[in-house]
Amino acid sequence: MLSFTPALTSEKFNAKAGDEITVHFFQDPPRFRKLKITGIYETNLSEYFDSKVIMGDLRLIQRLNDWPDSVAGGLEVYVNDINKVEEVYQQIGETMPFNLYVEKVSDKFVQVFQWLELVSRQVNILLGIHIYLQICRVYVIQYFVCKTEITKRNKVAPVETCILLFADNFFNKLRQAL
Repeated sequence: MLSFTPALTSEKFNAKAGDEITVHFFQDPPRFRKLKITGIYETNLSEYFDSKVIMGDLRLIQRLNDWPDSVAGGLEVYVNDINKVEEVYQQIGETMPFNLYVEKVSDKFVQVFQWLELVSRQVNILLGIHIYLQICRVYVIQYFVCKTEITKRNKVAPVETCILLFADNFFNKLRQAL
């Protein structure tokens, strides 16, 4: 079973989830296996990731290479607390034999994490703009309500009074929000 195939690869071979494809393993002797695509992914980082990575079952590779269950081409460690990744990385690195290599996924796929950081930053900027516009909308409405109330009471108040009230309320609320 082939778990996930990049969208680029599936488009190239006109394959979709549920299709079976024949995968060739260049060994001596060459081997091939019919595998089922169970999913298709796309990260939009085709040059760095999508064109190079197919996710599949490690047990198939172990069987093809006659490796015991204790031998693997790689091992993933998942950390529940993202703030402890560096600490766990250090601990694993200190206990690993010298002939094994430890690498964080954030170091292996730097471009993916840079892209995620950029998207996160853009979301925060857009959220800040949205909040600012909502605050402005509320205070513009308050300004017109203030002006209407003064007019209803038949009091003549300069526009500056409403603007000062508006500005004072606006900056007080803004300080509270921050």
